[in-house]
Amino acid sequence: MQIIFDQNNGGKQYVLSVKETKQAIGALDRSLIDRIRQVRFGCNAKTIQEARLVTRGSRFDIRFNFFLSKNKSQMLNSSSRYLKYIRTLGGVPLPKEKLVEWSLQNAQRYCLFLLFHELAHIIYSEEKTGGRIVGSSSATEEKWCDDYALEATIRLADRIL
Repeated sequence: MQIIFDQNNGGKQYVLSVKETKQAIGALDRSLIDRIRQVRFGCNAKTIQEARLVTRGSRFDIRFNFFLSKNKSQMLNSSSRYLKYIRTLGGVPLPKEKLVEWSLQNAQRYCLFLLFHELAHIIYSEEKTGGRIVGSSSATEEKWCDDYALEATIRLADRIL
């Protein structure tokens, strides 16, 4: 498994280290380590997702678009579902600025939540669809992944960070 950080990041701070990322994946489910081809922390201004899972044959890439700049991240969405998880994990939405203010520790927890959410899609597919991930996920799958990721973050964050 490769973990890559965008080197041309314009001063953006990625909040998880290589060690923390590997530790988080292993703490959730050791068998997932072999399923992940690459975790890439980088910025894509064209996306409205903070993280996404990409299928690469039988393996997966996880791409992150979550970073801090002066202790703030972009607020990519204003839905109540999105803001609920930000607030639950310690972020302070600043809607007029389209930013979220974070302490470093809370930003790390939120980044773990995003990682666990993407990993939950793999687990969901294995449990519910015979391992197939096809197209956009359903509202049921998204809720399952959110719930799974939040529980995992609460249970494992202190051990990882």
